[in-house]
Amino acid sequence: MLMEPFELLHESWSLYRKHLWSLVGYSAWMLLPVGALFLLTFAPDHWLVFVVAMLCTLVEIYLGLWMTVAVARSVTRFSQKQEVNPTAISHESLLRIPSLLRTAMLQALVVIGGLLLFVIPGIVFTVWYAFAQLATVLDEKRPIEALTFSKLLVKGRFWAVAWRLTSVPIVIALIYATVMGLLVTAFSTYTGADPEFLLGTEGPSWVPLMDAIVQVFLIPFLLTYSVLLFQDLKKHPVEPLDKGCDVA
Repeated sequence: MLMEPFELLHESWSLYRKHLWSLVGYSAWMLLPVGALFLLTFAPDHWLVFVVAMLCTLVEIYLGLWMTVAVARSVTRFSQKQEVNPTAISHESLLRIPSLLRTAMLQALVVIGGLLLFVIPGIVFTVWYAFAQLATVLDEKRPIEALTFSKLLVKGRFWAVAWRLTSVPIVIALIYATVMGLLVTAFSTYTGADPEFLLGTEGPSWVPLMDAIVQVFLIPFLLTYSVLLFQDLKKHPVEPLDKGCDVA
């Protein structure tokens, strides 16, 4: 029987808190390109500044993929009480980036195709293939195989999986929005700045930087929850996981 969402949340929090700095150590690398982009906001308008900004964005995407793999593989080892070698994890994560990128692109194409057909198929495909990237990252499955495996995990318990995919992330998103709102409100109260201006597209550049710092701690926790859910689904399959299953 699958763990209930808030039981998963408790397990995720316990694991995350125990290995906080190991996990945040990976996501903190994201602050390098974000910090560089923040500094570029003070640079004069020039084509070279635009080029550097584009390079920083590409580095941010690359580090995001690497961080996702590193955190997911670390959480798997932590949950199984295995020894974790950060150097080995980093190297393994670099090797998995191309596969993760291919799987993510295929997953996006399938989901967008479903949304273009009609909203409901898009939602169904989103749930079916929610674990494709983890299947690639943790089980080293190829893109088509990863989508097939993800659908097999969901088959026969669609609503139970959908509830676990949405309930806890929604709660975390509300907490995140509340924390950010309180920080912005406190700053606007202290300085007299308009909160709508601070949160708008033309607001000060330090607001996205503050948001990035909060996400350094938030993203590893969300990945921890996703990995534990993925493991729980594999422990309690409805059908044998080596059985074939069509992608669509």
